[in-house]
Amino acid sequence: MSAKKTLTISVKTKAWIHDILQSEFSRQVESVELQLGSNNTQVYTVTIAAGSNVRTNKTSTRTTRSTCGVQKERVPQPGTETLPADTTTVILRFTDAGADLNDTIQVQNEVAAYSLARIALASLDEPVTPRIYGWRSVNLDTKVSGWILQEHMHGVGLNDEVLKKLDRAAKHSVLTDITRIFHLLQQYKLPVSVVGYGGFNFDDDGQVTTGPTTIHGATKACATYHELYYQYLQTQIQRMDMCDVVQGWQDTPDLRARIDAFVERGFQPLLGRFIEANPRPVLVHGDMNLQNFLYDPQTSRITALVDWSFSHVASLYDEYFYSFPELFHIVTPEDPTSPSNAIRRALLHGLVSVSDEDKAGAPMADWTLIEQTNAAFVVESVIRPVDLMPGIDTLSDLYWFIQNLSPGMFYMSRVRAKMGPQRIQAVKRNAKDSLEQTLKRWGY
Repeated sequence: MSAKKTLTISVKTKAWIHDILQSEFSRQVESVELQLGSNNTQVYTVTIAAGSNVRTNKTSTRTTRSTCGVQKERVPQPGTETLPADTTTVILRFTDAGADLNDTIQVQNEVAAYSLARIALASLDEPVTPRIYGWRSVNLDTKVSGWILQEHMHGVGLNDEVLKKLDRAAKHSVLTDITRIFHLLQQYKLPVSVVGYGGFNFDDDGQVTTGPTTIHGATKACATYHELYYQYLQTQIQRMDMCDVVQGWQDTPDLRARIDAFVERGFQPLLGRFIEANPRPVLVHGDMNLQNFLYDPQTSRITALVDWSFSHVASLYDEYFYSFPELFHIVTPEDPTSPSNAIRRALLHGLVSVSDEDKAGAPMADWTLIEQTNAAFVVESVIRPVDLMPGIDTLSDLYWFIQNLSPGMFYMSRVRAKMGPQRIQAVKRNAKDSLEQTLKRWGY
């Protein structure tokens, strides 16, 4: 019998956690447990002693101007609530430099997104977004990680294996809850303080505003949706030239010349032809895979949607490029040579457009689950990819063209270590093939 694996937490990390809870919240730490499964943050479940409802130093400084001149005052930290006296279990999440996210905005973006999501999802029977008790941004001078202390939500993690084992009624309940959450996010009207597109931040008055996205290298909010995608493009071009794997695609000179020609002459006209400059801004979670949902096995109800690291302001199109890979699949780029193209056709043109033969040729898809999810979306009036045609057809090709210029996994050291050289080269070849096919289809 193999021994149970023990997750070791360094003495330094334990001391830091104790210090945060004591100095910021006047709480004694009783135990700390490292959670597995997060690629973007280090997540700890922390058991603490009961305390008081008095706020400690979880405050920020606000500058005010009056007839007496400029003054600074201490105000409650934006996006936070008081840590209840009887709360004895919390979640502490640290940013991770290896996640390759935008340090300047990562923590603020997620806290602001949580505060908006609580409003957007307020009509649900039970809250599914954790309360935030305190946070600190990444120290850009010392590179010390930022952190978020948040409510511990009850429930267990979902994944595709857990979902497969649920009986019909339980699976229907889970899918219905996920669908209702998604529908509410689609319908939510962002506050007037959120202008344009990008990530989230707080202003001096604690209101949520627009800021850079958490994409590494993003520097500002964008006035238009077209500007957001052009920023994606420019960021990826810079990274493409710095990436040690793709090396600017200089090993394939013809491909690099075609990329440059499309960027110079084709990208913006194509985007403008199919996508309006200012579609309705939408709160995008950016990572609604099953792993980020918790559910109650006794009631088969969703109890939490967590990890808003990639949240941003975009459009109805965008969630379908990131979320539901297990339930509905993401909208991938056109690839007539791939069996998975049948999934793309089903999402964009409806399940009736896919024959039984097509389904048999795409065994990577759980077609029954896709049909069940689609049915749930219809019942709850979710706006689906088929409802977003023809714009999402072209936009998905543009989005994945941008991503394939320099795949994000090439910048994540832990992911690369697990992949190994052969897998890395296989990903590079797939990216290259997709770029070439897409450029050819566009006439470049």
